[in-house]
This record gives sequence, C-alpha cells and structure tokens, in this order.
Amino acid sequence: MAEDVPNPDAPAIPDARLDRADWLSFAVTTLLTFTGYLITLAPSINLEWAGILTTGAMYGGVGPPQGYPVWTIYSWLFIHLLPFNNPAWRVSVGSAVAGAVTCGFVALIVSRSGKLLFERLPVFERLAPREQNLICGISGYAAAMALGFSDDFWYQALVPDFWTFSVLLFAIILFLLMRWWETGHRRFCWLAFFVYGLLLTNSQEMIVALPGIVGAIMLKDRKLGRDVALIVLPVATLVTSITQYTVRTWSYAMWDIPMLIALTAPFLVALALAILTRRVGTEWKSTLACTFLLLLGLVPYLYLPIVSATNPPVNWAFSRTFEGFLHLIGRGQFERPHPVTSLSAFGVELWNLIKQTGGAFGWPYLVFAALPFCILHRMTTSGRKWINALFLISLFVGPLLAALLNLPSDSQSQELAEQYFYILRIPVALSIGYGLILIATKAAGFKLATNFSPRGGDEPRLFEPLA
Repeated sequence: MAEDVPNPDAPAIPDARLDRADWLSFAVTTLLTFTGYLITLAPSINLEWAGILTTGAMYGGVGPPQGYPVWTIYSWLFIHLLPFNNPAWRVSVGSAVAGAVTCGFVALIVSRSGKLLFERLPVFERLAPREQNLICGISGYAAAMALGFSDDFWYQALVPDFWTFSVLLFAIILFLLMRWWETGHRRFCWLAFFVYGLLLTNSQEMIVALPGIVGAIMLKDRKLGRDVALIVLPVATLVTSITQYTVRTWSYAMWDIPMLIALTAPFLVALALAILTRRVGTEWKSTLACTFLLLLGLVPYLYLPIVSATNPPVNWAFSRTFEGFLHLIGRGQFERPHPVTSLSAFGVELWNLIKQTGGAFGWPYLVFAALPFCILHRMTTSGRKWINALFLISLFVGPLLAALLNLPSDSQSQELAEQYFYILRIPVALSIGYGLILIATKAAGFKLATNFSPRGGDEPRLFEPLA
C-alpha cells in the first residue's frame, strides 16, 4: 500500500535540539499574539484589583492577599523600564507579554513534541521534514491562538493582573518536562521544580498540580518518580501546611479530603514500587536537586514579610509580629476553601468545568482535543506516556481544583472562578494542537495517495508548485 512506503529523507533518530521550525513557530505566535493584545490594551486603570495591583507593583508593596511577590517584581520591572505612558498601561504591557509568551510556548511544545508523537504513523513518516515542520508549526500556532484569544484569558492579558503570569510559569513547567522527556537530561526536570516553586508563590492553589507532576515523572522514570514522591510530597505538604490549600487546616482542625487523596495516592504508589523493587533512594541526588530547587523557588515569598515591615504605600499585612507574619504568609484574610463532600456535588462542579472550558475554546475545539486519545496505540511508547502525563496533570489542575474550591453554581460565582482554571487550558490547548496535526496528516495522506504515480522519477508531494 502507498501508506507503507517510508520516507527516505526522514532521519532515523530525531535531533534533540530545537530546530528552526520550532523557534519560528514560537516567535511568530508570540509576535502576532502580542500585537493583538497591544492593539486592544487597556489604556489606564480599569475595575477590580487593577489600581491596588498597579500601586503595589510601582512601589514594590504587598498587594492583596497573597501578595504575589514574583509578579510584583516582574511588573515593577515593566514600570521602571518602559519610559512612556502611565504605570497602569505599563503593567498591562507586562500582562500582555506574559500572555503572548505563554501562547508562544504552547506553539513550541506542539511543534516539537508533535513530530515525536506521530513519527511512527506511516503517512506522517512519508512526509518530507519540511512538510512535517509545516504541519506541526501551523497546528501549534492555531492551538496557541485558540488559547490566547479564548474568552476571559484575552481580557486578563489586557489589564493589570497576575493571572497571565501564573499561566506562563505553568507553560514553562510543561516545556521543561517535555524537554526532559525528549532528551533525558535531568536538569530540565530540576528546573521544572524551580519554576513550580515560583508558581506556588504566585498561586498557592496550584499545590494541586504537584501530584500530577510527580505522577508524570513516574510515567517517564519509575525510579526517579518513586524517590521524588517519597521526599518531595511530604516536604511540600509540610511547607504549605500554613496556607489554606493544605491537607489539614490546623486552625479549624479539619481535613481536606480531596487534597488528602491527591497527595496520598502517588505517595502510596511510590511505597508500592519501593516494596516491589526492594530499592529506594537510588536516585537520591536528583531527588535532592528537585527538592532544593522547589524550596529555592519558594524563597521569593519571604519578600512579602520583609517589604511589609517597611510599611509601603500598599500593605495588606503587618509582619512585625509573629502572629502578623503567619497571617501574611497564610493568607489569613481569605476564607479557607470548603471542599465537596458528596459525589453529586462533585458531579455538578465537573459539569460546570466542562461547560466553562467548552465555552472558552468553542465546543468544536474539544473534538480536536479528544482525537489524540483515539490513536494512542499507534504512538511511540514515549508519546503515549506524554499524552497520559498531560491527561494526569489536567485531572489535578481541573477536576481536583474544582472539588477543592466547591463554588456555587450561580453564573456570577462561576465567572469569578474562571480565572482559577486558566492553567487547565494549557494541556487542553496542547491536545487541540495534537488533534490538528492528526487531521492535517490524514489530509496530507489523502493528497499523497491521489498524487502518487508509479512512473519513474515521479515522487509524491504534499504541495504542488504554482504554475
């Protein structure tokens, strides 16, 4: 059959370096997205937290709880490095840059990992490298644009706000994990934990992503995942025990059941692996590197009590006493979450999340997101594990977070909570990109089949030259 003819120009082993097509997809997507944001950028202060966040960034103060120290430093740089327009506009430019670079990373991940996922599909293998790059690059661009201009995410990229920066940090984590998946260089895995620590300083509720990340590491490397689960999970649980998003709220002496299940499950899997293999600690060097870099990423959170003690113009805390210090880093001004207590309530939360995601992207896009799961058996082993890892992480930053927040079903509460699930849109956008690659590859296969001729010297081509 024509589909079984391999492409003689295809490399036997893919180059681990990011090629020109990957960087081009990143650059074009980032530039075009940022241009769209810049044209529609908010000219000055808008409603909600914009005034407080802008003032906090301008003077390096303590913004509304939890303070967002990394974002404050990031926005402070934009205020002082941009030499024109008002401070609110400069902070909005920082939001636009974070949103645009996030889209660039989505395009880059799809462009790079798409070639690795589908390299064993006969019709994809027959394509010339230039045609493979074109399909993956355009699919990554389309998926990134669907994310960048989706519903409320577009709005958040136009105003002084911290959410696009949190989403950017999460996109970088997935990019680093993808590079580790591809190259095997563990320094990428270590750096992913450092960036994850920075993410926790900006969005404490993202502690829910840790079990998913640890589970993804187990899928790639059981030994490393086992040791990371046994060390990093208890350390992270202890460090975040003072916050609201923890296994047990000490002030109320209550257990958070969803968090308890999420953090316990990978720990128990790691214990089972240790018992079955009769080995533990064989990857202690990498485990300590991951733990150290995670804690190093949390260090900027100490910026808050230090600055609060200097009494800046914006200051939502008083850290000069031990009680005030704990109140600050524990977000004492926010009410603790009330997780779901029944399966029926969780079902309602899950349905609201599905409707919210479908409405943000558009329902047809979710069809593309489901396509990669239909051909898992035809992917490489590494590709199947990568898709499963993305799905696992999605479960923790989506349904688990929904169960943890347990928000009312009224439209106003759902709109206010939508920002908590921007991070979920990253793996959804990646799946959309993979689905688009699959559709484009099938279309290319049909074109190849119709253009194939048995005459000598004729070669099947995806694109015919213009007359």
